[in-house]
Amino acid sequence: MRAVLAGQGLGTEQPRPEAPWAFRIPPEEAYPIAEALARWFIDNGRVDMAFLYTVERGYGRTGETLVLGLNERADPDLAWHLTATARDAGAEDSFLIRFLPDEPTHRAAIKGMKLTPFYKSPQGRSQP
Repeated sequence: MRAVLAGQGLGTEQPRPEAPWAFRIPPEEAYPIAEALARWFIDNGRVDMAFLYTVERGYGRTGETLVLGLNERADPDLAWHLTATARDAGAEDSFLIRFLPDEPTHRAAIKGMKLTPFYKSPQGRSQP
């Protein structure tokens, strides 16, 4: 799946022990992006639950990356549409999508932060 996502120009990096990452709540500047994504979810009925957070990479990399964590199995077409929506709303190239069933590090970070979803459909399934 990572090869498919990389082929579409989407992020595929993973945390590594030698380069720790810090997971945080997103800044207020991410609100327009969250709003655009929530509108897409509602209009398309395609996403059950979504989390928005930032990741700061350590050791030589600076800045935070805005991450959309989805309670969905990996889907390159969905990732492409949501990345385009987020970028149209002002997300930078560092915006990433993580499909939480396939990302144990991100699931653990969300649980550890006790982060609540910024979007949850009325027919929502269980937490990641």
